Amino acid sequence: MTDLLGGSADEHRPDLENRVAFQWREGRNTVGYFHATRRDELVLRWLTEAVQRGGAPRAALDVGCAYGNYTLMLNARLGRDQAIRLEGVDLHEPHLD
Repeated sequence: MTDLLGGSADEHRPDLENRVAFQWREGRNTVGYFHATRRDELVLRWLTEAVQRGGAPRAALDVGCAYGNYTLMLNARLGRDQAIRLEGVDLHEPHLD
């Protein structure tokens, strides 16, 4: 739990400190920020609906997941349902800690 609350040197790592500190960093690029937010919402909505419609056992695989930001957001949107298996795979060595 402390990993999600405390900060780290990598600003892309999913933790509360980085989320608060960097959420408005790109604020000057309003169009880019808006586009990225809409893209994330679209992807997460599609994934949520697809997993909810799937038959048992339900699972999702995030390829190129880095630190698992999409997987964490999807887990929250699905109500942290323990019956759904969420996996992430990444080959970029710094993300494999």
